[in-house]
Amino acid sequence: MKNTLTILLLLGAFTVSAQLNSNAQTLKDANSIEYRLLKKYAEQKWGEDYEMIVYTINEHTDAMPMDTNQELKQEVDEVKDLPLFVD
Repeated sequence: MKNTLTILLLLGAFTVSAQLNSNAQTLKDANSIEYRLLKKYAEQKWGEDYEMIVYTINEHTDAMPMDTNQELKQEVDEVKDLPLFVD
């Protein structure tokens, strides 16, 4: 029983660790050139190692000035509020 619980906890930890953080997700949602360049760089550096690609993108987006991330978040929020179709 303890082994099963340990395995489940480890699987959960690995699954959560390979996610974009909020700064990276904001860049991705904005479909920004910065995100696309970071992703391409990380893929070239790490190949198919998904966890390292995500880690690299997260680290680089965290190093970006906060005002850039805030501006992008605001732009994404504004675009999300636009209607998809105009009557």
